[in-house]
Amino acid sequence: MITKKITDLSNQLAKSRSSTIITYLTTDKKPEQFFRTIIASDILPIFAEQLLALGKQKKISIFLQSNGGFLETPWPLVNLIREYCEELEVILPDKALSAATLISLGADKIIMTPSSLLSPVDPAGELQISDKIKKNIQVEDVAGFIDFAKEIGIKKEEQLVECIKMLGTEIPPTFLGSIYRTKKLISSLTNRLLKLHKIKLTEERMKLIEEKMTKDLFAHNHYINRREAREDLKLDNIIVDAKEDEEKLIHEIYNLYSKQLELDKEFNPKNFLGTNTSRKYTLKRSIIDSNAFSYAFISDYDISTMEGKYNILNVSNNWKKLRGRG
Repeated sequence: MITKKITDLSNQLAKSRSSTIITYLTTDKKPEQFFRTIIASDILPIFAEQLLALGKQKKISIFLQSNGGFLETPWPLVNLIREYCEELEVILPDKALSAATLISLGADKIIMTPSSLLSPVDPAGELQISDKIKKNIQVEDVAGFIDFAKEIGIKKEEQLVECIKMLGTEIPPTFLGSIYRTKKLISSLTNRLLKLHKIKLTEERMKLIEEKMTKDLFAHNHYINRREAREDLKLDNIIVDAKEDEEKLIHEIYNLYSKQLELDKEFNPKNFLGTNTSRKYTLKRSIIDSNAFSYAFISDYDISTMEGKYNILNVSNNWKKLRGRG
């Protein structure tokens, strides 16, 4: 259940920000291959229910923590929230990466502490090339290969064609087409989200921000702090430093949520089982919370061991409305 302490602290932060707060957290609990959750479109009806219950607001603040997720979610989510407020801001207690960075770019203000982090929005992922072959790839790696070829002096059309053929031996042409469409989608999303701002940005500035966030940082796992976001990425009138008392509230709220999501400890199946050969394990993996009510994405696992090997089997996943938040 969401504790009264979180409710009280969130209300204090809301008062300081003159805002209504909705919390959205996804987990990166270790080991991530079993417990990590990502931003996905299944949150849209839950946000719609939250917003309908809260009603129209002057300002809504999304208390956001996530390592990212599916690209199709930020655009409808930001537009949905903006239907219920005159001004939208995000409050970042820790990391808002990839798709979460896109959500942040769609807000009028991004409230950051010294430990808040954004990231580039070029997606990285694992491509299933065949039954046995998987490759980790970033969208900008493909464009980077072509740029590298040009930089070292390959300029003739037939030479570039050969480079593309070489690339095709590593990545099937159908995947290359998908990567190209994804690259175009990212640029389009970044631009469209920036256009939603209450204070309109110039086309030149939006183009600059788009280029910085999609290709100029060179690494998908590059973390962007508030100084870099403000000075290097030209988000200077979008980034807002949390006030000292707000910073303390943000960290305290996040630490309490982290305990609920068990982010403070890595799951060890050996320690969990003890002398048992099997046990059930239930974990909250994501939270959407406001003064209207709370939802948690809850997963059930069967943990077992046989001949010294441990097995973690995910048997159910459901969003559940939590009682006890008024």
